[in-house]
Amino acid sequence: MSLKKLSNRVVIEAFCHATEDISKVKQALLNTIPPEIRDKIKLTTENLKGYFGNPITIIRADIGDSSKASLVVKYLVERLGEDDKQVINDTLDLRIDGSGNLYLRLDKQEAYHGHIRLAPFSDDIIKMKILLPLARCDIQEARKYLKSIGLI
Repeated sequence: MSLKKLSNRVVIEAFCHATEDISKVKQALLNTIPPEIRDKIKLTTENLKGYFGNPITIIRADIGDSSKASLVVKYLVERLGEDDKQVINDTLDLRIDGSGNLYLRLDKQEAYHGHIRLAPFSDDIIKMKILLPLARCDIQEARKYLKSIGLI
């Protein structure tokens, strides 16, 4: 895969509940980012309260630099398994919006262990929003583009 612009922006976020170790959740999120740029990505946190008053921390990486965002997408393409790529292809109409954002739910536990996989039906996830560099973004254009970069 060439080093062309694969994405304009990537936003990655994870919820850390009171029962979780925030350093482990941060590590899981960082494990979705290529090692060579992890120290260049700023993580922000937002403290919230859940429905029952329980503390929840949102950990977020907002990667607006297109070259770094493209490296994240390249890393995802290289590490995501063929079964997960097929699931993305099969459910693309549910994962993409009219603005060219692709939404993925990654397994937080697997990410902590260094594996990038789509999440099963669970809330223990890392959310990834990838802004695709497309002039127009209908489902056919998105599918064509994602096939060209190897994400489906």
